[in-house]
Amino acid sequence: MIKIELPSDIEAWYFKEVGSFFKNSNNHSYKEIANIIKNDLGISFKKLLIMTPDELHRIVGFIKISLPIIPASDKKKLIAVYKSFRSSISSKSFLAKINLKVCPYCNRNYIFNFSSNKKQEATAQLDHFYDKSKYPYLVLCLYNLVPCCPTCNLRKSNKDVLKEPILNPYEDNLHNHIKFQSHTILSIEEIKIEKEGLNFFDEERIYLEINQCGNNDKVQEHIETFNIEPLYERHKDIVSELHQKRLIYSDEYIEELFVLFGGDVFSSKEDLLRLVTCGYIEDDKLNQRPLSKLIKDISEELGFLK
Repeated sequence: MIKIELPSDIEAWYFKEVGSFFKNSNNHSYKEIANIIKNDLGISFKKLLIMTPDELHRIVGFIKISLPIIPASDKKKLIAVYKSFRSSISSKSFLAKINLKVCPYCNRNYIFNFSSNKKQEATAQLDHFYDKSKYPYLVLCLYNLVPCCPTCNLRKSNKDVLKEPILNPYEDNLHNHIKFQSHTILSIEEIKIEKEGLNFFDEERIYLEINQCGNNDKVQEHIETFNIEPLYERHKDIVSELHQKRLIYSDEYIEELFVLFGGDVFSSKEDLLRLVTCGYIEDDKLNQRPLSKLIKDISEELGFLK
């Protein structure tokens, strides 16, 4: 859902990780894997490792047409290398390097690192955007490794994105293609005159819809692959709380709070709004906290964000 922004030195860092892995491995040879890539694909292993998403897409098309049956021995060696490499690099060092805290596919689950018994652990898994069983040549490609939550990794599984394209988090951003929408908020006066009172958490009353900005089959496939619609239905309480907060935090009240505490408690109006809405509202920070996309869209609808 949220595009992964990589640091400028990521490719140099990754080369070093791959080099260290092969140097310290007793079971796998860089030269052997490089020969497989050169013989089967006609390109260097070094070049393949950091191919851009667009270049990987072209290579996948070539593999599909020219190598419909991959030599079993080559596939076995490549998969074995990845399994060893995964334990070496793991998702932990990758996450730490790219500073990604929330699943880029769904924006619902944290995928941060944590310490347990003096060991580094991670809640993330590494997904191969192009499935490793179908395209084993790409098992170590930097831009084919997507840190994500276990739920999304399981949902995507061995899906062939060449046949059923979804959004690539290294290229595109579902955030730019969809908008969460609830419904018009009632005023305090309207609430007061309701005979039975208003239950903000009545499931029948809470409305949540995903509107696409344009007609895009890839966007729809992404939404269906990761169950975005039914999963976000389970977060209607967040929508209700935002409606409650909007009744409490008028523009005047928010301005008053900023005058009283700005500079001491809040360094900016964005800091204050994050406290009120409980979500990041800047586009470049939506991958810092789960559900920030939902919170941002509903907050804009309710007039929190101008």
